Amino acid sequence: MAETVAIAPPNALLFISDSSGGAAPEFVENRPIRSTDTVISVDCLPDMDGETRVTLGAATEVGMAGPPVFDGTIKTPTKGLLVSTVEHEEILAAAVPSLETRIRIWTSRTVDPDDSVIAWGG
Repeated sequence: MAETVAIAPPNALLFISDSSGGAAPEFVENRPIRSTDTVISVDCLPDMDGETRVTLGAATEVGMAGPPVFDGTIKTPTKGLLVSTVEHEEILAAAVPSLETRIRIWTSRTVDPDDSVIAWGG
């Protein structure tokens, strides 16, 4: 089942990974989404500007109009998908069926998005 939260994450960053963690991508300026084979980082609205709405769900349940801004895979050896902050605070989590999971991300805008939808699987 899809879940949505509103949060003002520190450093305006979200991380998507296996529940066991992984190797975070290096920061690259002007790239709002960065990834390794174990972690995806997603820019969001700076906390001083308000909250970012974050939705996590199966690809059959969530999405936004238009193509995703990210479409790739990450390793999920524990079959637990986690969305967290730079301070390792869990925001959302889901059980996934595979050791490698397809992730698609849509955002409300390229710079400082206040809405991010994360779809797994499919």
